[in-house]
Amino acid sequence: MQLYAIRSACNLVKASFHFLFVTDRFSAMSFNLGRITDFEGRLQRDYVEFARLWAAVKEDWLDDKCRKFEQTHLQSLGPSLNRFTGSLHEFCDAIRKAEADLRDDQRISDE
Repeated sequence: MQLYAIRSACNLVKASFHFLFVTDRFSAMSFNLGRITDFEGRLQRDYVEFARLWAAVKEDWLDDKCRKFEQTHLQSLGPSLNRFTGSLHEFCDAIRKAEADLRDDQRISDE
């Protein structure tokens, strides 16, 4: 049961990353940020599901191995997710700014 729950949670996260990096074609002048924002929401939902599964596993697995596993592999997961989410926001802001600058440059050249 424990291993199954952990594998299920890992598969959820793996599917989230696959969702982000399988991209559609997009125009040269526009970057589709929708997939990134969708990915962010999905990653957060999957993390909540993982936390729920881990809590269920911990109810039955209360020994030193469990505590060591949690400290070694899971303790930094939440903060890492927060940093990753912050980086995604910065990336999206940079893309929006670049697109706005490109639109301004195009308007100037069209005049």
